[in-house]
Amino acid sequence: MKSALPGYLRLWWFCASPLAFAIAVRIVWEQTVLTRSGEAALVGFSLIHLYPTFGIVGLLCCFSLMIWLLQAVSWVATHWRSASFGDVVMILSAILVAIAVVIPQHFLA
Repeated sequence: MKSALPGYLRLWWFCASPLAFAIAVRIVWEQTVLTRSGEAALVGFSLIHLYPTFGIVGLLCCFSLMIWLLQAVSWVATHWRSASFGDVVMILSAILVAIAVVIPQHFLA
């Protein structure tokens, strides 16, 4: 399968996405389940205090994936004829991570 994204962008996504997805799921879980079961809480507070390395590296991966998203969208927009399904899946998953991390806490609760 031919990809419109160059190798360095695919490698960047492959390295940053696992921790970024884990942090995004944790943040959404804290925004929905924990906030609904109790009072309003500081989202990410328990994550940073219980698992500081995971929290810091995961947030850096999230921000890295957001920067990756800007480059990938511009690259696929200029080479859209050779874009594959995998390129679209990578971009959509990065968009979901960006939404999960950036969305305000009271929006989901």
